[in-house]
Amino acid sequence: DLHKEYRRQRQMCIRDRLTDASALADLRYARDYYAARRLALADALQARGVDCRAEDGLFVWVPVRQEAAALSYLSSHGIEGSPGSRCNAGHAALAPHIRLAVTGLPENADFVATVADVVQQACVATAELD
Repeated sequence: DLHKEYRRQRQMCIRDRLTDASALADLRYARDYYAARRLALADALQARGVDCRAEDGLFVWVPVRQEAAALSYLSSHGIEGSPGSRCNAGHAALAPHIRLAVTGLPENADFVATVADVVQQACVATAELD
């Protein structure tokens, strides 16, 4: 049946990509590339006294008092983020936080510093709303 053949072909392609030396080198490069971006932003935030989590992946997680207000502040300064509450996966007790993707973050220390400054200001501004 056509569906079975499609699944078999797809599985073979995935297997080939997961065992191909060139593909694995590409994955290692991407892992290191995005880790450097993530850590640059995390270091800049922490240097400004902003608590954040950036252990792995493509995001930096920043606790805030009010997600919507923090995201609005970032947006008004041309910085995009997303509400961390959408990513709690059943952990409703987690404190409000925002998620900042590093995929579009350029390798430019001045730009990273500007983003960190604005995130720090958003944290301060939303804390003052309480």
